[in-house]
Amino acid sequence: MAQPTSASRGGTLNIVFHGTCAYLLDGSIRAIIPDVANYTIVAGTFLNEQPLKKGARYHLKGVKVPSGPTARISTDANLFLLGASLKADAAIFCELHLPPPANFRSVRCMNVDQKWFPSPPTSFKFSSQLALVHVLSYDFDDPTELVILDKANNRFPWEPKFNHQTKTVNLHFYSDPQTNAPQALPAFTTLTDLFGQTVPLDTSAIGLFVSPPNVYPEIRGLEEPMELQDYNSSRPQGKAEQAPYNCTKVVGIVQGTAQAPAKTNLAIAATGSASLGFSVSVKGEVHGGGAAATSS
Repeated sequence: MAQPTSASRGGTLNIVFHGTCAYLLDGSIRAIIPDVANYTIVAGTFLNEQPLKKGARYHLKGVKVPSGPTARISTDANLFLLGASLKADAAIFCELHLPPPANFRSVRCMNVDQKWFPSPPTSFKFSSQLALVHVLSYDFDDPTELVILDKANNRFPWEPKFNHQTKTVNLHFYSDPQTNAPQALPAFTTLTDLFGQTVPLDTSAIGLFVSPPNVYPEIRGLEEPMELQDYNSSRPQGKAEQAPYNCTKVVGIVQGTAQAPAKTNLAIAATGSASLGFSVSVKGEVHGGGAAATSS
């Protein structure tokens, strides 16, 4: 039998980020996961994720650098910090280095209200929605060449699963609260502290919310709704349960870069971009007939 050609084995890698992580964008991407107690911090193929190692610096190999226009890395469905930078002593669990993606999508958007953030600092800007999940997509020639390596070039135990029908591979990163995660140290506070920022969050003002859509047909290879849920509710035993946690991203701009208004899309420049982002965790609990959101 003839061996499959490289073209027939090529496709798209979807990297799906769930939960609490930060993006440092400077032409490449550093996805940073903070060190928070009682969190599930794993990566890999859906339902076969493996623990990420504390202190590790991973990098992705086997994807193609986009040849066309640079993807927009942030959308209106984010919160924005202007003039922020990562602290030298920031409590980082691990990080992943990535090239610019061919596509970036913010999905599972929920509404946000100004009452959530009483007396925010002038650096804090936001629109009317928050995306709970972000998907970075890359093209590749051969799925067997996709690999995650640490700084010593040790291979992370991820075996890419190639879908021959959609010609896609999905790689999930979860940094989600466990049921015993500390309520006194919400992910929002932890993340803003990484950047030396204090943004008040009034959890009593969040109130009821409607769960965002689970299916996005425009993202090839992510037709299974559970793959866009948080870690706890995406497990088979959690299918019938109310999603306990939702997480979303915040985008910031460091000093010296153009300050975009809250409703402006930001693009990664080919070089020299210094924008960054990090996430907010929101916990939803069933109270009576609805789901109330509180900080996790």
